[in-house]
Amino acid sequence: DSRDGRNYKSPLNSMIGDNTSPKLLLAVLILLNYPHLFYLGIIHQRGPIAVNQFLASTIDKKAREVSQSKKVENPQEYSIHFLMGCHSAPLYSHLHTPSAQVNAWYLDCSPNCRSNPEIVCESDSFSSDPLGFALSVYGSSGDDDCSKEDTKEPPSFLVVMQDDAVVIGNVLMDNLKMSRVASIRHTVKFLSWHRHNHDDIASYDQCISHERCHDVVTLFSLIDIHFDHMEVFYKSHPSL
Repeated sequence: DSRDGRNYKSPLNSMIGDNTSPKLLLAVLILLNYPHLFYLGIIHQRGPIAVNQFLASTIDKKAREVSQSKKVENPQEYSIHFLMGCHSAPLYSHLHTPSAQVNAWYLDCSPNCRSNPEIVCESDSFSSDPLGFALSVYGSSGDDDCSKEDTKEPPSFLVVMQDDAVVIGNVLMDNLKMSRVASIRHTVKFLSWHRHNHDDIASYDQCISHERCHDVVTLFSLIDIHFDHMEVFYKSHPSL
């Protein structure tokens, strides 16, 4: 059998040749993986961590300002609502700040609602009808006091994905009197061939908002990379 002889070559050696240095081969393999490592480590779904870093630093800054101006010793309370899918963002482990107490609320997708066919999980309800869900949770501007008893108080901060923010933006800004304070890049939404005129909103079939399209980065003047964002809204409370 030729495999028992001294002239046997493995399939890998046959492909790369006898004179190829193993160190060179290793270097080539590492370099080929750098784009994947860069994308997965820096770009892909970076939004949740970046959002919580923004929230923690903003809350800490606001709480310190309130403590200094009003000379309040007790930590200030801030609430955050995450109107996103299941486990879209880490919670208290990334929101600790010594100068404030943070209370976070997220859409329920627990095993209890998943296992009961008669119950619709909050995450599914919001995903199927973001506007209807927001109105049912926070109420509308024309609701009377009795109707508002079953609704939630507007939070200090609210985080929502960009596409959903377009749908419920009027509820947040008009009804809840919130303002958008940050738009944080999350991940790649889709790719398209490069278009020279990005101001022509009507030419974008996949641009759902007339206020702003997805963040676009052009690669080699050929491909447009469209990024999805996470939007952060803020409501200033009189007590803060």
